[in-house]
Amino acid sequence: MVAGLTITDRNILVPANAQKTLIAMYQNFSSLSCLYIKYSDNVIECYGNSARCSILPTDITPQLTSCTATQAFVNQNSSAVSFVRTFNKSTSWLYAYAWNELTSVTAQNYFAFPLANDNCNTPSIEFQIYTPIIRWARQIKRSQAFSVNAKTILNCSKSLNNTKQWSISQCNLETQRCQSTAYLRQLVLSTTSSQTSEIVIQSLQLPYGYYLFNYTISMNYRTSFSASSFTYIQIIPSDIQVNLLSNGTSMVTNGVAQSLLFQPGVYSIDPDSNYFNPEVRENTNNEIFIYLFLIFRIGHLHTIVESMVHHRIQDRTDKN
Repeated sequence: MVAGLTITDRNILVPANAQKTLIAMYQNFSSLSCLYIKYSDNVIECYGNSARCSILPTDITPQLTSCTATQAFVNQNSSAVSFVRTFNKSTSWLYAYAWNELTSVTAQNYFAFPLANDNCNTPSIEFQIYTPIIRWARQIKRSQAFSVNAKTILNCSKSLNNTKQWSISQCNLETQRCQSTAYLRQLVLSTTSSQTSEIVIQSLQLPYGYYLFNYTISMNYRTSFSASSFTYIQIIPSDIQVNLLSNGTSMVTNGVAQSLLFQPGVYSIDPDSNYFNPEVRENTNNEIFIYLFLIFRIGHLHTIVESMVHHRIQDRTDKN
């Protein structure tokens, strides 16, 4: 699949009506890859194999016009291709879409840039932990607070004032489609760090699942100079804290005619919830082994008999 699409001009400014070289970079580039470019003057260019790339993927077909012709990639390597075009407006931009014939999911990117007389260019974004492929999402336990940090490089001599904004979408692993929800929009609005380069999410705020964290920064001097990038996060169940007794091992003593009742389903703690249900966790088959040591005195002979009680606590991923 195609992932992590970015467009760059290497911060090289050119005047109006001069050829400008742009570079598209994305992971897993191959001979199956296709690239669709829509420019600010509504010109469309398509790159790749004419037989494989003439038909657009289903996720962008409703919003884009099909290409009448497909060009071969120029100056390609294992992860990047370059393309050249002339622009005549002081501010220009393009939308890029990349895919291959084996998947209907498209990587997308927007890139705006000035011409040489403006001394301002779009910011560059680098994530501290970058996971642009949903199946390799960064895993966070639900009981843990975490942050997503984006490093921004500003390229505007006119002014460094800018506006930052995060958004969060919930994703389906099978379809690899993500959508915003009312809860996630409200969560972002109530999070003060959502307008900084590092958004902080408190523990238990996100249910189990996959999420797309999108970061956008735009220059206040000219809002069309903006950059956006995303990374995936997976919220996973926390480990159960197993307690056999109400007060732990301090309850274990030796003596005659005494009984000891182990109740891990009663006294164990689920960090993801306010209570522990011993019948939760139905899918992962986590197993807890409890070793019980019984000491018998037979005359002067001490015999240690080890018996094992096997208690299985199952994992239910849909618990709250």
